[in-house]
Amino acid sequence: MSAANIAQPEGFIALPGSAQPHYDDATVMFRFKDLLLLAMFDISTLRPLPKEMLLTTFKASVDDAIARSELTTTPVSLLNTLQCFAGKLNEQPHGGCVSITVAFINTQRVWGYCAGDVRMGYVLGGALNWHSPVHTAANVFAPFTDELKFSAGRHILTRCLKLHRTFEPEYFQFDLRDDSQIVCATDGFWCDPQWGNTQSLVSEPSQHPIDDCTCLWFNPNALLAKTVPSLAHSELQFFTQYDHLQICT
Repeated sequence: MSAANIAQPEGFIALPGSAQPHYDDATVMFRFKDLLLLAMFDISTLRPLPKEMLLTTFKASVDDAIARSELTTTPVSLLNTLQCFAGKLNEQPHGGCVSITVAFINTQRVWGYCAGDVRMGYVLGGALNWHSPVHTAANVFAPFTDELKFSAGRHILTRCLKLHRTFEPEYFQFDLRDDSQIVCATDGFWCDPQWGNTQSLVSEPSQHPIDDCTCLWFNPNALLAKTVPSLAHSELQFFTQYDHLQICT
């Protein structure tokens, strides 16, 4: 792959789908000392919930866990924080559901939880490598493959964060190389034949995405080395007030 076709070092795509009334994906990132916490949400079109409520509740849940010294890098701690987040949402009278992926990221590893079809992986050698599971009716008994992108069952979620229902996200983790870039995307990116490839990280396709299209990518080594966040977008909430805080194991 030529240098001209290598993905930009970091970037963020957030576009409303041509078939959608408005953009309803959401992305949040917290920066700690030598650690990031990333969350990406894909709100259901058929069963939507208020986006501002979702984002405000997630930040409040993370803030509360930090204030109580209950947020650590262990999977159990992160799961407890997510269950508290789901519980706070359940206090609202609203219904609705959302695909969710939340993960810790350091320079060597990614670990977290997901429910639905927001995917995480990395870019390496000019290729997208997806590593978090996908929960759809198209792949109930096996990992998701490219051939299933065109299956009708892909649009039926077998796991999600659904208000007033039991929330059971799945744990995942994968290792990183120093030269790899983290990538996190909703299905409006990774499942769109025009968008779901590394060329879209170089220059955006001329064809508008069908569904809400979100993709975030960056090199954790480079991002954590910067004193000022370089990723800025109106649809990306990047909180740095805890950048001095060492999250314990």
